[in-house]
Amino acid sequence: MIAIFLKRSPLNIVLLLLFAVVVKIPLLTTPQLPIQSSLDGQLYLQLLAWLQRTGVGTPMFYSLLAFLLLFGQALLLNYFFSQQKMLNQSTDLPGMAYLLLTSLFPQWSYFSAPLLMNGVVLYLLFLLFRLYNHGEVRSALFNMGLLIGASHFLYTPSFLLVLWVLPAIAIMRPFAIQEWMLTLLGLFTPFYFYGVWLFLTDGWPLQSFLLVADWKLPTLTRIAFWKAGALLLLVLPLLAGLYYVQDNTRKMLIQVRRGWSVFFLLLLITVAAALFLDETPSGWILILLPLVFYHACFYLLSTFRVVPLLIFWLTFFYVLAGQFSGSGWKI
Repeated sequence: MIAIFLKRSPLNIVLLLLFAVVVKIPLLTTPQLPIQSSLDGQLYLQLLAWLQRTGVGTPMFYSLLAFLLLFGQALLLNYFFSQQKMLNQSTDLPGMAYLLLTSLFPQWSYFSAPLLMNGVVLYLLFLLFRLYNHGEVRSALFNMGLLIGASHFLYTPSFLLVLWVLPAIAIMRPFAIQEWMLTLLGLFTPFYFYGVWLFLTDGWPLQSFLLVADWKLPTLTRIAFWKAGALLLLVLPLLAGLYYVQDNTRKMLIQVRRGWSVFFLLLLITVAAALFLDETPSGWILILLPLVFYHACFYLLSTFRVVPLLIFWLTFFYVLAGQFSGSGWKI
C-alpha cells in the first residue's frame, strides 16, 4: 500500500477513495449524529440547528458529509505537501496516513466542529506558505487573523491558533511589527461586529467574549488497552518522522526548513489545546494535521523499508479489528 501512494498519480485519487471506504466502513454502515461539546461555538450550533430545521440532518447525511470532508482534506494534504516540495519527491502518503489515522478513534470520523476546523487550519497553511518571498502580503495577513477570529465562533479553542500564526509569520518572513498588528486587526474584527450586533439586539453576555475560561491541568486517568495501542501507533511513527526530518534538514531548501518549523510549532499548539482545553478524543483530531506530515516522512524516508511496512499493516489491521470487534469504535 505504501508503494502505491509513494508517488503522485491521477489513479491514486480513485485508489485513495477505495482505501477511505475500507477504513471508514462503520461510518457508512452505522451512521451517527454529529458530536457536540461545551467547546462548540455559536456558529457550529447554529449550523446544526439549521440543518435540523431543513430536515436533511439525518445520521446518514452527517456520516456522508463527514466522509466527504475527510476525503477532501486528504486530497488537499497531498496537494499541499507536494506543491510546497516538503520532501525530495511528490507523494500521496499524507492523505493515506490521514485517512488511516482518523480511523483509530470513532470520534475522529464523525461530523464535529474540530473536523471542520481541520479544513480551516489547512487553508491557514496555504496562506502562511504564500508569505515566503512575496512582497504584497497584507491581504493574506489580514485574512489569516480574520479566519482565526471567525473560527472562535465555530470551535472556541481555535483562538489559540493565534499563538501559532504569529510566530509562524516571523518564521516565514523577516519580523515586522506592522505585519503582526495587521494580523491582530483581522483577528479582532469578527469580535467587533459580533459586539455591535449584541449591543443592537440588547444582548451583552460577557461570556461570549471570554476566550476559553475552562483551563484545566491534564489528569492522569486509566487508559483502556485498545486506546493505549492506538496512541502507540500514533507516537512511534511521529518520533521516527521527527528524526528523519532532522536528519535531512541540511539537504532542504531554506523555505522547506522553515515550513517544517511551522509544522512543529503547530504540533505543539494543538497538543497543548488537547491537553489543557479539550480532553475528549473528538478535539484531538486537530493534532493529526501536523502529525500526518511526520508519518509520511517516516513512510518515505525510512532506511529500513520493512519497518514502515510493518507499522502500516499493523495500524491497518488494528483499525479493522477495532471496527469489527467493537473494541475500538465505541464512544
